[in-house]
Amino acid sequence: MTHNDGIKRLSLKYAWMTSQSNVPGLLDINSQIYEAMEDNKNAFKYHKLYIQVQDSIKSSNLKKQLSELQVKYEVDQLNHENYRLETKNRRILVITLFMVLVLVMSICFYLYYDLKKDRWKKF
Repeated sequence: MTHNDGIKRLSLKYAWMTSQSNVPGLLDINSQIYEAMEDNKNAFKYHKLYIQVQDSIKSSNLKKQLSELQVKYEVDQLNHENYRLETKNRRILVITLFMVLVLVMSICFYLYYDLKKDRWKKF
């Protein structure tokens, strides 16, 4: 391993640690440099690595996007279920209040007519 190869490996490791999006560019540049130097073996090696890393990053991004979409879908489902339950609870509350109102009014009318009936009996 030559001094330049060691530097390249260190620069690739550093690029990988700091930002994985830098690595494909560095690999592609290395591939082009070796191609210009007519070192086809290394040019092919770096081009192959470039393709692998690029595919790996795309796959990772797709998995991340899929995961985010799944979370959004699940949150939307929960929000919809929450809205449905709140609507159901409001409906039950309105029906209950209406029934209580009808009961109270019935009791009031009964008492009113009972009182009125007693008054008529007295006269």
